[in-house]
Amino acid sequence: SGTGLALATEFRGREHVDLYSYESARISVPKPGTGRTLNEQIRWPSTDEPRPVVETYVPTPESARIVDLRRQLDALTAGAVRIGGLSESGERVSASLSASRSEEVVAFEDRLREAGLAYDVTRAPIWSGNEYSMEFLFPPTASAGPGNWHPSVFRVAHELERLQHPMVSVSKVTNEGDSYLAALDVIGTESVDTILKRLHANTTMFSAIDVLDDTPQADRRNLRLLRLRVRID
Repeated sequence: SGTGLALATEFRGREHVDLYSYESARISVPKPGTGRTLNEQIRWPSTDEPRPVVETYVPTPESARIVDLRRQLDALTAGAVRIGGLSESGERVSASLSASRSEEVVAFEDRLREAGLAYDVTRAPIWSGNEYSMEFLFPPTASAGPGNWHPSVFRVAHELERLQHPMVSVSKVTNEGDSYLAALDVIGTESVDTILKRLHANTTMFSAIDVLDDTPQADRRNLRLLRLRVRID
């Protein structure tokens, strides 16, 4: 046995200030406060010494609830939606998700409904960093059956756009808890009845559509603001 081999070096030095310098002649004095001492040491352990313990990061195991939800989401993302992370939030699980295209977000929410997986939206899909970013909250035990599907305002706006009317556009959608408030910009004199008939013909997502008001916009000629309350069962 032995103590191994060690090699140590020490360097001492400091800066100097020139008092006089001419060709090869120079007079200088040490500069106060610049003295430094450097020590370096390398040691090779003896062959009979135990190997040092290497610390490695061991991630905290995920709970059974998160593992189960991750398994379900993996089957529903279809390779188009990315799971950023899952964390427990009280009795529910928060999931950060992202997608590159709006159609992928819509299809993912539809697959959640078809799979009977209920969710609440804590951050509606927004375009940021060249992707759609969103955050959903999944309850411990709940099905997305009748009356229990609460899609994002992004998903509702996309469904309203199925109206495909050249003079009507979706301005804004807000979540009112048990319903959604939709604001539509209407150019021209198209009647509300015609707009509603076209909407009913192009989508079956809404169980009820109520007209709140149809108001001409004084600051913009030939423009009306049509507000609807839509419900999903």
